[in-house]
Amino acid sequence: EKVWSEYLATYLTPEEKLIAEKLDGDRRRLMQDGLAPALKSLEQGDLAGAAAQFATAEQMAPAVTKGITALRDLQVNVAREEYETSAANFTRMNIIVLITLAAGIAVAALAGTFVVRGVYRQLGGEPTYARRIVQRIATGDLTATVELRDGDTSSLLAAMRDMQQ
Repeated sequence: EKVWSEYLATYLTPEEKLIAEKLDGDRRRLMQDGLAPALKSLEQGDLAGAAAQFATAEQMAPAVTKGITALRDLQVNVAREEYETSAANFTRMNIIVLITLAAGIAVAALAGTFVVRGVYRQLGGEPTYARRIVQRIATGDLTATVELRDGDTSSLLAAMRDMQQ
């Protein structure tokens, strides 16, 4: 009784509630009108009365069995639907994560490209070439030819060339 009462106190779908209520009525009738009187007859030593009551209980049992089967089948179907919904949500979340990850990688690559282009523009060329020119001028060699891109007037290499002249 306790477990059944606890089950009835949980959330039940509307269809599950109807099946459970019918099963509850059938189960109570089986217990009250079939099994309890049969046990009472046995306790009193009335074997004929107990047999008659068990026969009545056997006639009531299929309704209980049918209710249990219907309730179990419904719960299996609801569980399957919940699983399928969860699986679809999981797939959807995986897709969202992959799209977000791809977008993040694309944004990082784009930002990296802008940073590298900005550094090259500020240096006026390859970092290795700019370092060699700076080292030569730092050692006092002002004869080094500084090659610049066309129109470059504001880079580090352009400033080095201006310093030479």
